[in-house]
Amino acid sequence: MREPLNPDPKSRYSMKECREALGPEWPSEIYRREVLTGRTRRFEFAVITRPSAIRIVHSLLGVELKLGRTRVTVPDLQTARYLQVFARLGVTEVAVPYDITRIAGLADRLESAFQRIGLLAAGDQHPPRTSSGESLCRRIRRVLRLELNRLSDTGTETKRRFK
Repeated sequence: MREPLNPDPKSRYSMKECREALGPEWPSEIYRREVLTGRTRRFEFAVITRPSAIRIVHSLLGVELKLGRTRVTVPDLQTARYLQVFARLGVTEVAVPYDITRIAGLADRLESAFQRIGLLAAGDQHPPRTSSGESLCRRIRRVLRLELNRLSDTGTETKRRFK
């Protein structure tokens, strides 16, 4: 049985402690190790101002990812879940594996990693603040966005958008 992530709910983890607690399950490590090592295609997002405006919509045309006022048709639900994780972070480009059998597992791992980060960082009811007054969860999201954008720049060369 695994030990609980945060045995004392009153305690809060710093960003460094969150990264150490997750180890190889840190989202940018999963992305670098599991996605960028294989064949991928690139997906580009429009700039999203509010992460809460991102939804998966089931329509008569199939599955769509609603990014604010824009709807993007995606091949399947697993791809929509995978892309939703990155859209919430504000990443502008993301590599999507060609092997569709891997996408569902990657989406699960990334979603659970982000949930674990939120639980570790929040600790109590009030979100912790860094020395600059910024919310720790917001800072972690910003750092992850920068890491993932940097990884995407070194990733695949071909650019393709789902249509």
